[in-house]
Amino acid sequence: MTTLGEAYPAQQKRVRELLEFAVKTPGCEFAAVVYRNALKQAEEAAVSGDLPRMIAAYKELESCE
Repeated sequence: MTTLGEAYPAQQKRVRELLEFAVKTPGCEFAAVVYRNALKQAEEAAVSGDLPRMIAAYKELESCE
């Protein structure tokens, strides 16, 4: 079983990679905005230490495709 402490940074890394691809790909501007927003929310939640907020941010990161 993976903990949130392990999975959270892994999801952040995955979404950063998606963002890098979206920035380089014409027509993916909207996806880039969504990824940036999800990453910002995740970073703010992590800094705050608010567990419910972190879980919501994690779910948002997970939904990024």
